[in-house]
Amino acid sequence: MRPDLVDRAVMLALEPIAETARRDEKEFDQELAFAAPKILGALLDGVVSGLRDLATIRIADKPRMADFALWAEVCTRAYWPAGTFLRAYRENIAGAVELVLETNAVGDAVRHFMATQSSWQGTASELLPLLTALIPESASREREWPKRADALGGKLRRVAPALRRTGIHIAFDRGGHARTRIIRIEKRTEARPEHGGKKASAASAASAAGAKPNEDKQLDADSRGQRADTADSVQTVTSAGGVRVNPLKPHAEDGEDSADTSLHLSTGNGPVSDVDAVLAELAAQRDI
Repeated sequence: MRPDLVDRAVMLALEPIAETARRDEKEFDQELAFAAPKILGALLDGVVSGLRDLATIRIADKPRMADFALWAEVCTRAYWPAGTFLRAYRENIAGAVELVLETNAVGDAVRHFMATQSSWQGTASELLPLLTALIPESASREREWPKRADALGGKLRRVAPALRRTGIHIAFDRGGHARTRIIRIEKRTEARPEHGGKKASAASAASAAGAKPNEDKQLDADSRGQRADTADSVQTVTSAGGVRVNPLKPHAEDGEDSADTSLHLSTGNGPVSDVDAVLAELAAQRDI
């Protein structure tokens, strides 16, 4: 529940497994061994996307753990539209912050205290009784509730990052000739960078090559300030047979063996990856 840790974490809530769906370790290991090649292939698709496009992606309003967020955003574009990861990441952080404030007595009291005013300043000794009056008497006797002004200052510093995400800013300063410690609390409405930003300009390059621009590089309206600053450096080339050529290999190799150079095959049932074909072959051998 430490706000500084939660601000640097991804919190996942796992669903309980029904009794009818539970498996023993042997059964689980067998299924995992069979699925592992497909899982690895899917992860490597994301790595390829990240290595190819990392230099072309910019995030205007960087969250905490900015490098992690950038790398994850560019890799997950192999599976989802642009902005999907960052939107989920920010929602996760917001949910974690709300959880922290709900379980933090001081943070929750400050939110109630600032609900009816836009700013306040004074000493910790002045603030402590004001906050204490907002909580139940039983809660004020709990160990977690500060009993002294210096303890209140420490707890305010710890919860300040979480409160800042809700628009409540806490600053600590010294004022007057006695250099008294002053606490300033202020509600702010900060405008985020405009959505969208500069979109990728891939139309001219794609037109010259006779290919369709990669739509995944165009940021959608919900991408929350992200942008792709350069045109696509890799184009999708599709032959008459429906084979999408591996963009990481020289085009001279394309005609040698389409089964080796293709990333995705198109069948009547939809796209099938090389990994799917291998798994199908292994399954057939196992059945035999």
